[in-house]
Amino acid sequence: MTTRDEFYRFFGPKQIEALALVTLDEINVLRLKLGLSPRTESQLLEAVNNRVSTLPSYDWMKQPVKGR
Repeated sequence: MTTRDEFYRFFGPKQIEALALVTLDEINVLRLKLGLSPRTESQLLEAVNNRVSTLPSYDWMKQPVKGR
C-alpha cells in the first residue's frame, strides 16, 4: 500500500496542475448545464490555497533539504 507521502511525492507539480485544470473544466461543464457561471482559474487557485493552509505538513517536509 502506498502511503500519503509516497503518493504525493510521486506526482510532479505539472501533473497536479493538469489534474486541477481538467477537474475545473469538468466542473464547468456541469455548472453550465445547471445554468451557473463557470469557475475561473483564479477561483480554483484561491480555493486550493485556502484548503492547503488547513492540511498538516508531510513528514518529509519537516526534514532538512540535502545539500543545503
